[in-house]
Amino acid sequence: MARHLLSLDRLLLTTHLTPDGDGLGSELAILRHLRSLGRDVTILNCSTVPEDLRFLVRPGEVITYQKGKHDRQVAEASGIVAFDLGAAGRLGRMEGPVRISPASKILIDHHIFDNDLFDVLYLDVEASSTAELCLRLLRALGMESLSLPIAEPLYVGLLQDTGSFNYNSTSARVHRIAADFLEAGVDPYRIWKKLNCQKPYARVRLMGESIARIELQHEGRTALAVVDLDFLKKSGGEARDAFEVVNHLLSIHGVEVGCFALQLASDKVKFSLRSGGRHDVCGIAKEFGGGGHRFAAGFTTQGMALAEAVQLVMERVARLGNGRSPG
Repeated sequence: MARHLLSLDRLLLTTHLTPDGDGLGSELAILRHLRSLGRDVTILNCSTVPEDLRFLVRPGEVITYQKGKHDRQVAEASGIVAFDLGAAGRLGRMEGPVRISPASKILIDHHIFDNDLFDVLYLDVEASSTAELCLRLLRALGMESLSLPIAEPLYVGLLQDTGSFNYNSTSARVHRIAADFLEAGVDPYRIWKKLNCQKPYARVRLMGESIARIELQHEGRTALAVVDLDFLKKSGGEARDAFEVVNHLLSIHGVEVGCFALQLASDKVKFSLRSGGRHDVCGIAKEFGGGGHRFAAGFTTQGMALAEAVQLVMERVARLGNGRSPG
């Protein structure tokens, strides 16, 4: 993989829609290292950088894709590297231009992935994060020591994709990697404040109102939260902010599966599933054209109204666990 990357003279890096710390942190780390080697590297993402992650980005490092304006850049790249993608559709408006580009297409990911796009895969579903894979790659690229500008974005990726070292992806290896980042100068308290203590009041109110909408199904084993277009409009919130509620679903005693449904259009609903460790929710996501991890996955339904989509997904969730219906 390292040799192949170095053989390409114009690299374009990207990640999924609404980037998280793992996708954004990974591409920033690779960008900075390759630029230090004098390589021609650009980050082009379909979505803007979320507000709570902007502290990681230096001016000019991340470009937001605009149809027409950047299509030539995609077409003329010698290599396109996607990080933390999960599914090709998560490239959003960039998927079409990436597909027709003659560039070598490379995926660096730790999600279960049905590939119909990439030529070269660096895929490890046992890794805690794409950030962990990027650290391995950086060392293969000849990085002799970790610098703070490389360590900080990778630490954020590791932190977020392990749920602050609480998910089952956390291991002794993960803590050793975190220690490497701290020894490079990462300040955990600073990162915690940046990620958790800078939220706008309206966003916190939206999260509280979303939590209040949680209901229990299947005799208390499934927690469901549904956010429709009217609710978002009245609350003045954004779709990406509403998704924070998914992190609270499994905190309820007795809940084994959490399901968050967000209406994106009259006939389009985005689902996020979380499992407490007993049930594989990625199987459900793949049935609906999505993907992810065994215990955290997502997908989008189209052509169905919100109520119909939620009912269908809840019926499928009810069949989890050796065919025994929880309800």
